[in-house]
Amino acid sequence: VTVIEALGHEWGEGKETKAPTCTEAGEKTYTCTRCNATKTEAIEALGHAYSEEWTVDKEATCEEAGSKS
Repeated sequence: VTVIEALGHEWGEGKETKAPTCTEAGEKTYTCTRCNATKTEAIEALGHAYSEEWTVDKEATCEEAGSKS
């Protein structure tokens, strides 16, 4: 009896199956080109990208404070 070694999976490039958001991880799925088995990997959450510019929500007056965010 001669042993024939297993071929191993041949993973393709993968496809983003769930897009990441600022706070939640996404998911990328890979499919074996030989047997169609699948595996998934997490895509790291993007994190927040805050603007350095402010928006004036309420203008200040002579007697009342304003606000910006």
